[in-house]
Amino acid sequence: MSEELIEQLNTIDRFQSLPPERRQEIARIAAKLRPAPLFESLSSAELLALAAEGTLRRYESGDVIIRKGDTDKTFYVIVRGYVRVWSRDGNGSPRLLNYHSRGDFFGEMAPLNDMPRSANVDVVEDVELVVFSDEGFERIIAYPQISEYLRSWGQERIRRSNRAFDGKHWDEISIVLAHKSWVALMQMVFFPITLIILSLAVGALLHTLAQAPSQIILSVVIAISVGMGLWTFWMWEDWRNDDLIVTSKRIVHIERILIPPFPTERHEEFVEQVQDITTRNHGLWTWLFGVHSLEVKTAGAGTIRFPYLDDAAHIQEEIFRARRLARTRRIGEERSRIREKLLTELERPVDPITPLESGEQVQVTPEHTGLVRIVDYFIPRTRIVKSDQIIWRKHWLILLGAIVPPVLLLIGCLIALGLALARPGILARVPLSYTVPVPLLALLFAFAWYLWRYDGWRNDVYIVTESRIVDIEGSPFHLQKESRKESTFDVIQNTDASSPNWLFRVLRIGNVEIHTASQQEPFSFDLVPRPEEVQQEIFKRLTAFRESRAREENERQYNEFSRWFGTYHRSLSEQKE
Repeated sequence: MSEELIEQLNTIDRFQSLPPERRQEIARIAAKLRPAPLFESLSSAELLALAAEGTLRRYESGDVIIRKGDTDKTFYVIVRGYVRVWSRDGNGSPRLLNYHSRGDFFGEMAPLNDMPRSANVDVVEDVELVVFSDEGFERIIAYPQISEYLRSWGQERIRRSNRAFDGKHWDEISIVLAHKSWVALMQMVFFPITLIILSLAVGALLHTLAQAPSQIILSVVIAISVGMGLWTFWMWEDWRNDDLIVTSKRIVHIERILIPPFPTERHEEFVEQVQDITTRNHGLWTWLFGVHSLEVKTAGAGTIRFPYLDDAAHIQEEIFRARRLARTRRIGEERSRIREKLLTELERPVDPITPLESGEQVQVTPEHTGLVRIVDYFIPRTRIVKSDQIIWRKHWLILLGAIVPPVLLLIGCLIALGLALARPGILARVPLSYTVPVPLLALLFAFAWYLWRYDGWRNDVYIVTESRIVDIEGSPFHLQKESRKESTFDVIQNTDASSPNWLFRVLRIGNVEIHTASQQEPFSFDLVPRPEEVQQEIFKRLTAFRESRAREENERQYNEFSRWFGTYHRSLSEQKE
C-alpha cells in the first residue's frame, strides 16, 4: 500500500518540494494509519495530509508515555503493541481504566477539553505510535466525522471503564453489558395483551348489543384485564432479569428464572477459554429484526447460551477481540519479563512495568485466647478470614433450623427449673430435692443437645486457600464419620453460583459449584451466605494462582535463558578485548 500512497503523494503539489526520504516517511505513516477505524472515512489524499503532521515513535515495555497531571496536548495512535491506562483514586488505590492496542488512540481528552492529563499511560508490550502535536490534532478534528468519532468513542470508553456490575473486579474493564432484545419481550407479552384487547372489544360489543347485563360484562372484562396485566408484568420482569457481561477478563451470564421456585444462576468463564461462538435466530420475528441468540463454547464451562440479542454479531466480535487482547496481554507481559531479566543479567538499566494491586485491605478475623475464646466459640460466624485462607460455613438460618428443637427444650427446662425453685402454690409442699433434679438434668441434656447440633454445623466448613479448595463434612466434636475433599486450583475449570428458590434469593443463600478436570461431580459449597461473593472470591484467587504459576514457570525459563545470553554477551565482550 505504501507504494500506491507514494505514487499518489507525488501527484500532490504541496509535497513536491519535499525530499524523497520525507515523502517515503509520510507514505509509510499513512499506510500505518489506514487500518485505524478513526481514519477509515478519509480518502488517500486526506490521509496523506494528516500523515504529514505525524511522526513515528517507539516505546519499550515499562516506559511511561503520559503521566497524570501533564499539560502537554500530544495525541497518539497505536500502530503496534499495546498500552495500559490507569489512575489512582483519592485513597491512592490504583484503578485500571483501559487497555489500548493496534488501531486504538489515546490522549484525546486533554486537547479536546483543554485540561491536564487525567490518567497515566504506560507500555505493557513494546509499542509503535504515530504521534501528533497540538497543531496536528487540530487538523485531525477539522474533519467533522473524525471529531464526532473521537468524542463519541471517547465517551463510550469512559462509560465502559466507569460501568459497574455486581462482582466487578478492580482490574477488569466492562466491554459488553447486554440484556434481551425488546423482540423477546414482544413475543412474551403478545398473547396476554391480545387477550386484553379482545376482551375489551367483545365486552364493548356485547354491551352495545345489550346481550348481557352490563355488570356481568364489566366484571368479566376487569377479571381478564387484571389477570392478563399481571401476566404481562411477570413477563416483563422475566425479560429484564437476564444479563450477559463481557469484560477484559471473563464472560458472565446471570440468569434469574421467574418460575417457581424462582432460582437464580450465575455462570462465569475466563474469556481466554472461549473456543468458538455460534449465532442463531428463532423464526420470523427474530429474522425480521436481526435478533439472534449467542452460544459461546468454552474449554471449561461447556456452552454459555444467551437468547435474543439485538447486536449478536457485534457482541461476538467484542468477545473475540477481548479474547485476543487477553492473550496478547499475557504474551506481552511474558516478553516484558524476559526483557527485564535479560537486561538485569547484562547489567543494563531497566524500567519494569508499574505493578498495580487492588489496594484492598483484608480484614482478618481476630483469634482470641482464654475465656474470650470460649465466648467467641458461641458466635455463629459464617465467614472467617485468615491470612492465607477464607472459611465459610452454611448460612445461619441452616443453623437455626438445626438448633430449634434443643433451644425450645432448653427454654422449657429453664421455665420448669424456675418454677421448681420459686415453689409457687402446691409446689411449696414438695421438697427441692424432688423438684429440682429432674428439670436440672433435662436442662443439661438440652444444652448438650444444643452443643451437639451447633458444633456439627460449626465443623461443616468450606475452605479456599491460595492454591486449593477444601470441602469438609464434619461431625459434632469430630466423634462421627467425617470426609475431607480437596482439589488444587490448577484443575479448576469454572465456577457457578445459584440460589434454588426465590426465598433463598431474597435471603441471599445459595450454592457454589466448582467444576474440575479431575472430578466428574463438582465441588459444591451448599447453602452458603452471599454465594455470588463466594464465587467472586474463588475466581479472584484462581486468577491470582494462575498468574503466579505462570510467573514461576516463566521465571525458571527466564533465569535459564538470561544466564545463557549473559554468558554469551560476556564471551563476546572478552573476545573484543
